[in-house]
Amino acid sequence: MESSWDFLPEVPPSFKNTSSNSYGIKSKISKLKVEIENSEIDLNLKRSREPIDVSLAAEKTSLKINYLINPSLNIYFANSKTDAEKQKFNCYDFNGLVIGTCPIAGLNISSSNPKYDELGDNLIQITGKTESRMFGIHRNIKNNFIDMVDISFQQTKHNFNWLTPIEDIKSSIILDIEVGNSTLGNEINNVLQSLPQRSIWKTNQLNLGIQRTLKIKKGFTIIPSLDIKILDYKDYKNINDIPNSNFRFSLSFNYIYKNIGISLFGDYYHNNLLGFEHITFTQRTEKYFEDPYGEIGLKLTLNF
Repeated sequence: MESSWDFLPEVPPSFKNTSSNSYGIKSKISKLKVEIENSEIDLNLKRSREPIDVSLAAEKTSLKINYLINPSLNIYFANSKTDAEKQKFNCYDFNGLVIGTCPIAGLNISSSNPKYDELGDNLIQITGKTESRMFGIHRNIKNNFIDMVDISFQQTKHNFNWLTPIEDIKSSIILDIEVGNSTLGNEINNVLQSLPQRSIWKTNQLNLGIQRTLKIKKGFTIIPSLDIKILDYKDYKNINDIPNSNFRFSLSFNYIYKNIGISLFGDYYHNNLLGFEHITFTQRTEKYFEDPYGEIGLKLTLNF
């Protein structure tokens, strides 16, 4: 998605574009079906003040094991892990006072503590990863309105950390520096509180999915689907009011020829990627999760 596309609704000023890609393989042996998938997401964000580039890149690997009870019913277990690339910022704007090593910095903070050696010339480093486990039931039914129902329970563990020497500043001379209508000490506290939570927290969620396959003519189908997420946060310290539910409406146009399938799809998420891509949700980003999100894509399937 590109921020310059005219048909998009208003997006945050920092949003430039986002892209994602995935590939996977499925194999069926008797009543067992195993699915392995790898996906990547790149979110390009540029702010008007330091840190200017706050882009996020993450990679997710997933394993799903299905057991076929009968031709229309199966149960499954899934596990996925997502790792975000380290985010490093060499400067940060504290209400007009830029601290760091960039050319416009008015103050540079360094430390002799060995734990900060990995920062190099950077002021802040953020790391993050999530791990999810899911158990679900998938049922194919014959109905005039839907032909598939999927219900699952999922638990996700969120593990974020960050490193910066500014949290060790104790000097009142520095902390009492006036910045705008506040002090540097207050602005530092505001920034530190908005960084991702260091202590591990969990999200429990109930997932419901329904789908309908509409046959147009030989080889052509249209598939609308709806995925609903109900979330409960454990040990998460939110800054803003955050939604406890989300849904995604998807519509795909599909064509199958022999062993090749092609799908053009569009997805609408009501509350951003909440409950879908857990790595994107922290205290730094939670204010954006009452906004919608959308994507369009192309999928290629090979059967052999």
